[in-house]
Amino acid sequence: MNETATAPATDIITINQGRATSDYFFIIQPAPGNIEFSVNQVINCLNPKNKKVVKAMVTEHFFTFDWKEAPKGLILKEWGVDVGLLRTVLISTDPAFEKEWARLIIVKEVS
Repeated sequence: MNETATAPATDIITINQGRATSDYFFIIQPAPGNIEFSVNQVINCLNPKNKKVVKAMVTEHFFTFDWKEAPKGLILKEWGVDVGLLRTVLISTDPAFEKEWARLIIVKEVS
C-alpha cells in the first residue's frame, strides 16, 4: 500500500471535483481484431448483463495496450472487475482476445 496516497480513516479530505456525467464510454476489442472501426461510425453496443442496446459513435480516441501492462485502474472503473477476470470473460466470447494486445476505444452514446 502506498502510504503517501492513503489518508487516515478519520481524516476526510474534500476536493472540488465530482463524478463525471458523460455520454462517452469505453469498448474493448482485440488488437488486431476482426472488426475495423472508423471515426464517426455508428455502432450498437449490447450490454451482456441486461441485454440493453446503446447506439454509439466511434470517436478518434483509442489506445492499444499489452495485457501484461493493462491499465488496471481504468479497467476496474469501467468494468468493475480485475484485468484477469475481464480477459477470461472476453476470451469466452471472442478467442481473438487470447492475443497479447487489446484496444480501448472511446465511443459516444447517440440517440
